[in-house]
Amino acid sequence: MMNLSSLSKVIIFSVVAGIAAMASVWLAYTGASLEAIIISASIQLGAIGLVLLNVVAVKRFLNKLKTVCNSVREGDFDQRVVDPGARGDVKLTADRVNSMIDINDAFVREAALALTAASEGKFYRKIRPEGMMGMYAHSVSKINEAIDLMAQASVERDRIIRRLRDQISGTVEAAIAGDFTKRLQFQRSGDEFSLIAKQINDLVGVVNRGLTETGSVLGAIAKTDLSHRVEGNFQGAFLKLKNDTNGVADKLFEVISQLRETSGTLKTATSEILEGAN
Repeated sequence: MMNLSSLSKVIIFSVVAGIAAMASVWLAYTGASLEAIIISASIQLGAIGLVLLNVVAVKRFLNKLKTVCNSVREGDFDQRVVDPGARGDVKLTADRVNSMIDINDAFVREAALALTAASEGKFYRKIRPEGMMGMYAHSVSKINEAIDLMAQASVERDRIIRRLRDQISGTVEAAIAGDFTKRLQFQRSGDEFSLIAKQINDLVGVVNRGLTETGSVLGAIAKTDLSHRVEGNFQGAFLKLKNDTNGVADKLFEVISQLRETSGTLKTATSEILEGAN
């Protein structure tokens, strides 16, 4: 009886109480002595009392189990089912519940440590599979595979960043030296690196086009050709540069036109004066 659980004792004592009750009824029916009936009734009452005591013990165990399960559901894996008086199936149940909490605690802590390390670039820290079974072992395997993929992606990302950085450096240095024809040769699609490369190439292209067209117009003006204008579609500072350059060309054209008109008028007046003099 010492190694039986409270639940088993409830069943045994309930059976004993039932047998004692039937014995009491049978003794009373057969006209047995009062002493025999009292003994039978006493056994029945004692068994019922023991049933109640063990029911209380089982209820107390179930309350402990409920408290621990609620804590685990809320993410507290430090709680355990502790019942020093537990025996038999009750003790086995407590041990199984505690073992389940242990494996969940180990899995969650290991996963958190491994993923935190991966977020810091420490891809060598993975989940240890010791003690993991079933879906736990399967999940550990999948998470570790994901960490390996993250490590490979990180290496590839670093390689791409170094390549992009070298190309940007070469393009910027060429632009500083006045060469706006150099472009980033970065052939990838659908990622942020390609977008960066495209934006830098667009920037260099706009600067090159703006300076080229402005230089062409100013060069034509220097050769007294006022027919050229900056035609490109620009925005911001380059739009202002375009308007200012075209404004200078328009103003010079207007001034020269007026000079030509004045020169023609002077020539006509001079001719008339000469004729008058003659």
